[in-house]
Amino acid sequence: MVKVRQLWEVLVTLGFIADLRRAEGNKEEAVRLLTLVEQHPASLRTTRALATASLSQLANDLPAETYASAVERGKALNLDAVVAALLQLANDA
Repeated sequence: MVKVRQLWEVLVTLGFIADLRRAEGNKEEAVRLLTLVEQHPASLRTTRALATASLSQLANDLPAETYASAVERGKALNLDAVVAALLQLANDA
């Protein structure tokens, strides 16, 4: 994988991708990605605040169990693996 020196930019982009997933109706994936963004130590304060706000809205949109499960899966995500999977998706399109 390509080394990225500005992880915060990747995390901002993941936040935008999560917004797209939410708009497409894939709210659980949005929660997983936003949880990764919110929990990652390289996230900027503003990025983390936006992720937290979006997660709060999604918590109201999803059943509690579904939301909690998606958050737990998001906490287990690896940033490199997520980026690799998204790049593969883009290549397959």
